[in-house]
Parts: sequence; C-alpha cells; structure tokens
Amino acid sequence: MAEGFKLYLSEIDYHVAGRKIELFEEDEGAQPAQAVTKVRKLITHDKVNIVGGLFMAAAAYAAAPVAQEAEVPLVITIAASDDLTQRKASKYLARVSFTGGELGHAAGDYAYKKLGWRKVSAIAMDYGWGHETAGAFQRVFEELGGQVIQKIWTPVNTADFGPYVASLKPEADGILDVVTGAASIRLIGELRKAGVLAKKKVLAAGSATDETLLKALGDTALGVLSFYPWSAALDTPENKRFLQRIKQVTKKDYVGTAAAINYGAALWIVEAIKTVGGDVENKEKFFQTLRATEIKSS
Repeated sequence: MAEGFKLYLSEIDYHVAGRKIELFEEDEGAQPAQAVTKVRKLITHDKVNIVGGLFMAAAAYAAAPVAQEAEVPLVITIAASDDLTQRKASKYLARVSFTGGELGHAAGDYAYKKLGWRKVSAIAMDYGWGHETAGAFQRVFEELGGQVIQKIWTPVNTADFGPYVASLKPEADGILDVVTGAASIRLIGELRKAGVLAKKKVLAAGSATDETLLKALGDTALGVLSFYPWSAALDTPENKRFLQRIKQVTKKDYVGTAAAINYGAALWIVEAIKTVGGDVENKEKFFQTLRATEIKSS
C-alpha cells in the first residue's frame, strides 16, 4: 500500500499547488484498536488534513468514526467494508477501493452464467470481508436459481484448513473461496492435497491469488479462478507504465493490487488538492472537491 502511494508522490516530488506534501506513515497492524489509536494520533498530534489507507475491514469500521468526529477527510484505499459507504456512511469518508459486496455480486453472476454452477460450497474468513463477499455471492447466485448448500466460516488466524476441507460437501459443483493473505496459501495447498482441485473448480476472491502470493503458491493454485478489479496482466498502456515504474523502485518482481490501488489513490487526492489551489484547510470545500474529482485515462 505504502509503496504504491509513495511512488506517485515521488513522481511529483511531493509538491502540488505550490505546497509541499508531508506524508506520515502508521501501521494499523490489522487490529481495530490499533487503527483507532493511529488515526487519532495522526489527527490530533500530526494535524493531518487528510487520512488515507486502512487495510482490514474491521479496522476501517473502528477507525472511521474517529475521522468523522474530527471532520477530517478519510479516504479508504483497500478495506472492503461495505457499510463504510452504505449503512454506516460518513460525511467525510470516500473510497477508491472495491467492496466485498461488489466482488461477491460479480462472482455470483459469473459462477451461475459462465461456469454453469448450480450448487456451491463457500469457505470464508469469519469477519466482515468474508461475510460481505460470500453474502453478496449468495444473493446473486440464488436469485439466478442456484443454491449455496454449505457455508464454512474459518477464524482469521486459522493455521490448519484440513478439517474444513474435509467437511466440504461432495455434491457441490464448485467452491467459493474467500480466504485471504497467507491463510489463502495454506487453504489452496490443502485443497490441492485433498484432491479437490483435481475434481472441482475453485472461484476465489482475488486477494487469495494476488500477485504478491504467486511465488509462494507456485503450481499449487493452477486452475483456480479469481475475481478482482486489478491484475498485473491487465494489458493497458497505463498499467504497463505503472508496473515498469514500481518494479524499478521496489526491485520486486511481483507487485500486488494494494500498490496499484494506492498509486491511483495518491493521484486522485493530488488532483483534488490541485483543483482547490492547495487550500486543504477548508475541509468542506476540499472534501467536496475530492468527491467530485475524476481521473481520465491518458
């Protein structure tokens, strides 16, 4: 996340509209309580004009009210928490990322219409991201005539997926996988070991097969399908330029979705600052401009 964001700022030498951009970095630690502490510190101690970032859905839900109370614009760049921009929407919150619901809706439609699935077993992490993505999948899939015959919720810190994989119902046409990060490597490995991948298709949220995990996954994940708004394989001039630049800066062969989205987030925020002539102290004007800013392909 930080690498993508800082790449764009470095390209403009951390200056916009005659003002220097000062970036403060904090780590939420994927912990709601820590996210609250860090956002409060950025607002009250560092006196920031805008907060951007947040990774884990639960951390974003906890931290958003802090920014709302202080009336400081908060831009969510990764956390897929649906309600941050729905039932618990904040006046000073905007997002440049996807939501779990968006991904799940698209996946449910694809599974029914393209894959021809009629019965599905879902295995998902037991927190907001898993609930919202799997729930959206179920809504669309069952509205089309399919049936989610099994939902397995795994704790975020699950180390052994063997028992969960063993409990998958054999009559399912396919498996919905909403397990992310390092845990995804363990789950896909267990699905391969148990022979599930040899018999059924697995449709996974893209965070399960993000480019940053490909080296560790290796051939284990061959055949797994995924749904996500970005891929390093995206064949556009903009994406090719981004990949070339970030690989040069980070010296990494694999660049993930978090870097790409945060590069775009920095670009978007800077465009809004430029539009208001650098007057970020006018919170209302700055945030309304931020929401109205559009980025066109070049």
